Amino acid sequence: MALFVSAVDEGSLAAAARRHGQWPAAVTGAVSLLERQAGDILLLRSTRRLSLTPSGQRYVSVWSDVLARLREIEPDPAARTLKGQIVLTARKLFGRMKVVPILGEFLREHPHIEARMLMANHLFDLTGEEVDLAVRLAPLSDSTFKTVQVGEVQVLLCASPDYLANAGAPSTPANLDRHDCISPGHRHRPGCSARCPQKQRRQSLCWKQPVRRRQGGCRPRA
Repeated sequence: MALFVSAVDEGSLAAAARRHGQWPAAVTGAVSLLERQAGDILLLRSTRRLSLTPSGQRYVSVWSDVLARLREIEPDPAARTLKGQIVLTARKLFGRMKVVPILGEFLREHPHIEARMLMANHLFDLTGEEVDLAVRLAPLSDSTFKTVQVGEVQVLLCASPDYLANAGAPSTPANLDRHDCISPGHRHRPGCSARCPQKQRRQSLCWKQPVRRRQGGCRPRA
């Protein structure tokens, strides 16, 4: 309808195409479709001008009125502005390093949004805290939440030369259960899931944890 009315207003199919950012063939196709649906010729086309048939005059009057009414009910651009408050949560270190910079860019683009960031290394009731978005570094056990994977975190296993000299180097991932490790894992979920280079598949690795690192107490070195 909009293409047809614009063609009549502009007096040219090409001008209507330019107004709507379409190819002229798209306008020609739209006019032909409307004529097939109406079962009558609506627009007489020549190399110099366009003219409406009696049926075309009736249709363009109705369509112009419909388009005008649609413009009246279109939402105000200001009403489409994002506003309100969002609550996010993430682990402390990951939140500071990754989430906060992205959140800052988002707030600069949407100045009417207020954000509250909850950074904690322990799990808590997301519903009770009215959290809108939680960034987690592991699969969620609660299937009621909607999840979207946005990336992967690479875990590197490292050892000092002195430790390897005393304890020996593990030859396979399975040998880690005989080594003392400083683990970032949760106390109820020791170890992690890793990809075995030789077999190119993931396997769950567990190890002894005489020392467990508290991630919140670590600060990245510049």
